[in-house]
Amino acid sequence: MTKRRTIGALVLAALVMLWPAAPGFAENLLTMRLIEAIEKSDSEPRGIDELDDIMEMLKRNLAANEYRLVASTSVALPAADTVSRLDGYSVTCSGDRDSLTILIREGKRRLLRTTVVLSEGKPLVFGGFPSKLGKMIFIFLAEPDKE
Repeated sequence: MTKRRTIGALVLAALVMLWPAAPGFAENLLTMRLIEAIEKSDSEPRGIDELDDIMEMLKRNLAANEYRLVASTSVALPAADTVSRLDGYSVTCSGDRDSLTILIREGKRRLLRTTVVLSEGKPLVFGGFPSKLGKMIFIFLAEPDKE
């Protein structure tokens, strides 16, 4: 009888591991992009292909004529003090999309520390950090992991 229970438990464990995750429990991927908003008054607003999904939002909300993708990276959520480097900035993320703590530093100087709730597919924008040609903007986007 013990052998039957052991085999039954192993079969049940194997089925649980093979069962597809429920949609509400899918792992999320947090994409972080660092963008430079360049304030040139002599040119028409323009961007690059990597920003197509957010270009309209950028144009509506920022007084810049050009946008340049400086760096981007992705991390799995939930994150456990995951540090990402983005062109001289470090971004530390902790938590899941329902309570994500974000810490942005430039070198040793803390620029921002906040806890947010991310809505799937809706970008969260932090910006206005001075750069040589304009302003630096961080864009965070939570999406289901496509893998």
